[in-house]
Parts: sequence; structure tokens; C-alpha cells
Amino acid sequence: MRAYLSPKKQRFVDFIQTFIDTHGCSPTFAEIMDGLHIKSPGTVNWYVKELERAGVLERSKGYSGKRALIINPVIISDDITIPFFESSVAAGIPALADDHVAMRLNLNQHLVKNPTTTFSVRVKGDSMMDAAIYDGDLLIVDRSLAPKDSDIAICIVDGEFTVKRLQLQNGTVLLLPENPDYPPIVVDESNDFQIWGIVTYVIHQSR
Repeated sequence: MRAYLSPKKQRFVDFIQTFIDTHGCSPTFAEIMDGLHIKSPGTVNWYVKELERAGVLERSKGYSGKRALIINPVIISDDITIPFFESSVAAGIPALADDHVAMRLNLNQHLVKNPTTTFSVRVKGDSMMDAAIYDGDLLIVDRSLAPKDSDIAICIVDGEFTVKRLQLQNGTVLLLPENPDYPPIVVDESNDFQIWGIVTYVIHQSR
């Protein structure tokens, strides 16, 4: 399982991996700049250093800024299990307490169905508050899922990441906020647009 990366860092890693798979070698800085529309080699170098610190990228011996970047799978932690109680929690009339532990719940297996295509991202802003997605929440996002109408998705619009509800109808794409203070985003041919991944879980800290 790879380290959880920000969407921009994950995009950087994915570009390198796709380039390696296609060409049989890692890209040069110039090819990364061209492929990801990055203007400065210093920005590329910053990403490389950050991903080295995360253990995702390595520079081979004799690194010269050419074709020497290696993608590493990274195990970030052991599986975490917590007690799972068989009784459901009543949201209406209180039920009798039941102390029987039926099993232990593995959070990795529960939250991450496809480890190689799953990442987490922290929410900034309140545009999705009516969907119970609040500023500071963590989203679990799966890039392997095919988008469907009404999915909540991480999207790239003209180089900026956003989380919105998808409306896919009659060949048109609308990105709908869940807050009346924000207008929908209408996506058309003039936009550089990509659905980056589908939100599968929201982690909200209640205390």
C-alpha cells in the first residue's frame, strides 16, 4: 500500500509511473514539465524531494536529473484493528447495551478496497457542508471507480482540485456544491477537466 499523498503529489507520481510503463524509462525533468504543464524545473525538483522524503521516489546512483527516478511501493503502517460490536446503535429509541464483541474490524480493509488506487485528502472549505463534508474532514478517494451520476468526486478544473457532487446528464457535466452559498460549476469544452477519483468515505472528527 502506498503512502497517502496529496492529489497533486499523486498526479506527479502517476505521471512518472505511466511514463515508465509506456516508454520503459523514467521521464526527464523537461518531459515532466511538459506532461504536467509545470513551468519551472525548480517545482519539479521540489516534488521529487518531497516524494523522496515520503519514500515514494528514489534517485538512482549517479543521478543527473535525467532518467533516474524510481517509483517505490511504500507500506506506511501496520493494519489497525478495533473491537466491532455486533449490536447496532439506535439513533431513535435507546436499545439495551450488549457487550458482545463479534469480531475485530480492520480499518484498512474496511476503508481501502483498492489500495493501489486509493488516497486520502483533507477538505478545505464549506461548499459540501450539506452533504456532511466539513472543513478539515478527511476523504477516502478511489481512482479505480467509474464515475456515476450523483457521485461525490475529486475533480480537476483548469488545474485546480475541487470536491463536488457530479451531475452527468445528456452529455453535460455539472459540479454541484452542497451549500446554497456556492454556484454550480458548468464544465464545457473550454475547461481542462478530469474526474480524479470518487469519494468512498468521509472521516469526520466529532471531538
